[in-house]
Amino acid sequence: RFEERFDELLGQGERKLLFDLSDVESIDSTGIEVVASCFAKATRAGGELRVACVPDKVHRVFKILRLDTILPLYPTLAAASEAFTVTGDPDS
Repeated sequence: RFEERFDELLGQGERKLLFDLSDVESIDSTGIEVVASCFAKATRAGGELRVACVPDKVHRVFKILRLDTILPLYPTLAAASEAFTVTGDPDS
């Protein structure tokens, strides 16, 4: 499962995590719950989760639920990766 793999990465010490949603055509309540849960887990673990390449249809759902005010959303993978460098640990 997706969340199990996410938990494994956190358990291995990964703290900079990136979701690429470019292939996601739509999102339901289960998908929203997974994204929100992973964001909360990353934050509690002292990590960061970035969400990139969010299609318009999915972005509208995030906006309606006001998740766009909580989740760091980026138009490209490069922009999301750069944000880790700018806001993350200077030693990484």
